[in-house]
Amino acid sequence: MPKVSIEPNFVKKNKKMKKLIKLSLSTILFSNVLNAQNISYEIIKDNPKFFVHVKGGALYDSEFSPNNNRSAYFFQGSVNLGERITLSGEYLNAYKKWDRVKENAVNVVDKSLQNFTGRGTFFFQVKDQKEDTRVSLKMTSSRSGNYVITDETFIMAPARTINKVGVTGSAGYYRNSFIDNHKRDTIFTILDANSNAVNSLNYGTTLSGMRFSAGLHVAITKNFIIKAQNNQTGEYYGKKSVRNKTELIAEALYMPVVGYNESLTATVENGGGAYTISEKPNIKNLGWRLLVDSYTTGPLGLGLRLEFGARPGFVYNIHSSGKLKNMYLAAGIFLVLNK
Repeated sequence: MPKVSIEPNFVKKNKKMKKLIKLSLSTILFSNVLNAQNISYEIIKDNPKFFVHVKGGALYDSEFSPNNNRSAYFFQGSVNLGERITLSGEYLNAYKKWDRVKENAVNVVDKSLQNFTGRGTFFFQVKDQKEDTRVSLKMTSSRSGNYVITDETFIMAPARTINKVGVTGSAGYYRNSFIDNHKRDTIFTILDANSNAVNSLNYGTTLSGMRFSAGLHVAITKNFIIKAQNNQTGEYYGKKSVRNKTELIAEALYMPVVGYNESLTATVENGGGAYTISEKPNIKNLGWRLLVDSYTTGPLGLGLRLEFGARPGFVYNIHSSGKLKNMYLAAGIFLVLNK
């Protein structure tokens, strides 16, 4: 007996909708290609070279351990000495009112995250060349039932792009605060004024020292502005641009000496007594980080920062397996002046 398959109506409708969407996408892509063939443009600027960048913004910093997070502000200035050498300096300082360590510690923690760093980069590879770059000219949206269809007109234009790869190193002073919260392990051994052991839960201290780094620095820059017009319809798209710079730094971190405050004073709410960290906590002198800054290259630009890695300092676990130690994440937003 021959097999008979009956296809439900909703399946048929779904197939028809898929065919309609595919046909619509093909039509849109084909029309965009035809439009691009009829678009002319005038280059207003195509110069990705800059002498100086000055950044200022806010950052949220977390060490994946309860109450060990804070917010900070930072300023950075960098100068390009020719195409191969870049010198920069950065100052970062935490808002004390937004420091969870200071807020939740049972003792007085009067200092927080601070970083003052000088950096130098030598770019051993510099490529200054034209690259096909997607320039968006116009975007419109329309609704069809439950679907929103977006139609974009764009062109691919050869824009000057500078790609750099180099070696980088930094040196500076680093300070941070840390609270022992017993989530994964116990960091501190605390004694009171009579040398009696007390629970170290929620006692905090500050650590500090010189911090050095070395690694790779990659930078990609575009600064391309055009005026575009559709020759067939006469539609004028105005000034359109692709202006951005992305910097990536992957490096090792090293603190030869990690100093910390051994003498602690309880807050007034907790009696104001004197306490001491009696045994030196486990110290990790080496770490690593990946830092990404991506920002627009207009005279005044907007940027995003992402940083993560494992810091030198007190050894702490962020996972019950004990395999992940000293991990942290920082993310922020900044304004930048480009010249």
